[in-house]
Amino acid sequence: MQIPDQDDKAIDLAFKVLKWFKPHVVVNIGDLANGSGTSRWANGTTEEVLASIMEENTGVIDYWRRVKKAAPRARLIWTGGNHCSRPFDYVDKKAPALRELVTPESLWQVDKLGIEYYDYSLPPQVKMGDVYVHHGVAVSKHAGDSARMDIESFGVSLVRGHSHRASSFAKTYELRNETLWGYEIGHLMDVSKADYSQVHNWQQAFAVGYEEDGHGHIDIIPIHPGYVCYYGGRKFSLDEPAKAV
Repeated sequence: MQIPDQDDKAIDLAFKVLKWFKPHVVVNIGDLANGSGTSRWANGTTEEVLASIMEENTGVIDYWRRVKKAAPRARLIWTGGNHCSRPFDYVDKKAPALRELVTPESLWQVDKLGIEYYDYSLPPQVKMGDVYVHHGVAVSKHAGDSARMDIESFGVSLVRGHSHRASSFAKTYELRNETLWGYEIGHLMDVSKADYSQVHNWQQAFAVGYEEDGHGHIDIIPIHPGYVCYYGGRKFSLDEPAKAV
């Protein structure tokens, strides 16, 4: 989402599916916040940067409050991304005196809101059945290739973001009777606000998954023009209730 550069309509559509699906777990796979105020190009005094950090991240708190309202009984998990780490990296390098003031709790109220937060520096920690969840490390310009590189690096099946692309990849190890699956599940950004890439070979999407018999089953849900998506034999759009198709 990279708040404040999110696409509100795309997020509204995802919430329509969320309310219909009634999940037991809601996972955000990172880069929920953009962190542009503390990127390596950031300028300004320490006070200005601190104010920018706090202001930019109010939208993150609003997002999690909306999740809690839509899925009040769900377990909430957030696997941080590289953009989420920007405030902490900036403080460590340029403003160490602010370290106690800039924490996941002060920025996002993760403890207060009951969110399990995992820092981007950690390897995959969250596991649904036999599929791990992580923001992702590798980036390729080809959809699916980033997932390939990460499952080969980590040696596990993985749901990930980072590349802004939507695709899946599978690799079978016949001698050990195992297939690893990698899923890139797109983005919910407003692409017109992305000023760091000239060619956006990106796909708006999100994912729905469930665990059964020890396996994680992942469905990537593409968002079509006009903010329409399909899942579970139903059509979801912004201007009408979900209906069977």
